[in-house]
Amino acid sequence: MNGKSLMTCLGDLYSVNWMEDADLGNSGETLQAQFNTVKTETNKSHVLQFGDLSIAQEAIADYEGSKDEAVAAPRARASSSTSIVSENAALSSAFHRFAAHGDDASAEELIKMVQDRQAATKRFDSISRHVAGVNAAALPSHDGHILMDCHHAAHEAYKVHCPEWAEGTFTHSRTLAQLCKHTGGKSAPIAAAIAATC
Repeated sequence: MNGKSLMTCLGDLYSVNWMEDADLGNSGETLQAQFNTVKTETNKSHVLQFGDLSIAQEAIADYEGSKDEAVAAPRARASSSTSIVSENAALSSAFHRFAAHGDDASAEELIKMVQDRQAATKRFDSISRHVAGVNAAALPSHDGHILMDCHHAAHEAYKVHCPEWAEGTFTHSRTLAQLCKHTGGKSAPIAAAIAATC
């Protein structure tokens, strides 16, 4: 603003894409069509559906209003030139604070975030090697179908044995989902690996 960067995040790419689609006021669009559009346009995070999908073919106007109720703004795509992967938002913000100020407090914040992230990656690589024999990055990509009982049990085991879930750790929830897929929904080997690692 006025030549000065405020280093703010005004919205994540998913939310902006969803709001822009909703602003079109396309009352004939279904919830499923809106999901498909927003998922296609959101390339920096993983857009998933969950819950009762029996309403997917209902019109968005039943939930979000209609074009008659609001004037639709012309669609302006969210800028991906300044967008970042959502899991990197806090780290990027800390980096920019350090780059702008270079003081000890911002340096310590950035260093701690990087160290915490690296420790989490090593921890989940170890858990993955115990269960699947490979690092977490080498696990097959997830198809979006989550084995919820296993995933919940794995999260609970992690909370008991490991450091608290933190922003740098959240992305590894995907690893637990992939490991649940690998074990066919059996959480015991994952819980054992978590206990052995932490």
